[in-house]
Amino acid sequence: AGWKYVEANYIAQLEANFSETELKELLDLAKQPIMKKLLQSEIQAYTNTAEERRELLFKVWDGYNRGTFPLPPDVKP
Repeated sequence: AGWKYVEANYIAQLEANFSETELKELLDLAKQPIMKKLLQSEIQAYTNTAEERRELLFKVWDGYNRGTFPLPPDVKP
């Protein structure tokens, strides 16, 4: 899914959790070189772990489908 599908929900979530003043502070912070570097680093770390996360989720899904992955007691199949 692309940004155009989630942009409105993303913005609404930010507006629900932050005041206008806080959003302005966050915007100013986001313009700082160290924050840009942090965000780029976080995105790269997430990208670098994509294969490992995919494999773990596949194991859970496969175990669930085989019946070898126990469901929590409050979850009904």
